[in-house]
Formats: sequence, C-alpha cells, structure tokens
Amino acid sequence: MDYELRIVVEKVAISSQEVITRDTITSYALQCPTSIIEPGLRHAEQIALLEKVQNIVLTEQSRLLDPGMPVCPTCGDTLHIAPCGRTRRVDVCGPVHGPHMSGNCFNINHKK
Repeated sequence: MDYELRIVVEKVAISSQEVITRDTITSYALQCPTSIIEPGLRHAEQIALLEKVQNIVLTEQSRLLDPGMPVCPTCGDTLHIAPCGRTRRVDVCGPVHGPHMSGNCFNINHKK
C-alpha cells in the first residue's frame, strides 16, 4: 500500500464543531528511508511548513481586526493615514504588519 501524510488546517465553529474551511497545506509521500538522514523534515522544510501555518493564522486573525480602528491597539494613540510631521520615523502599530492595518502610530515613545 502507498500512503501519504497530509498537513491540514481546519477552521471550526466551536459551538457546533462544524468545519468552516479546510485547507491542505502540504502532503508528504511515505517512503522507506534509504539513509540515516532521510527520516523527518529538514530545517528548510520545517521553516516552510511553519511559514504556511503562520500565514493562515495571521490571515484569520487579521479578519477579526476592526478596519475602522481609530486608535493603536498597543499604545492607544490616534492612528494616522499619512505622516503627521511629529516624527521622521513611521511605525506600524500592533504585532501584525500588512495591508490590513488602517493607519500608522506616530507615538515616538512607542517601541516595536
């Protein structure tokens, strides 16, 4: 028999246990190793797998952010769409960086 392992991520409704989405991240063919270094995943494969999982988690979490969020979730200062002239450095607030953020925090005391 031939087998493969599939790494699957499911988004599940907690109350009903209904599967909302199911994504197969990757699959691995199961074969008998021919050398001592073949079993398992190499470092690059591990990093690639974690990157895929992290991207899925960040995508789902970013959907929960309020796009009209008027304040920085970290320091509470007002978010600005463009630099307001109070600082030369542009800091994107929050732990998640990307196009889903609604503005920039210009609090010079706010460290990343």
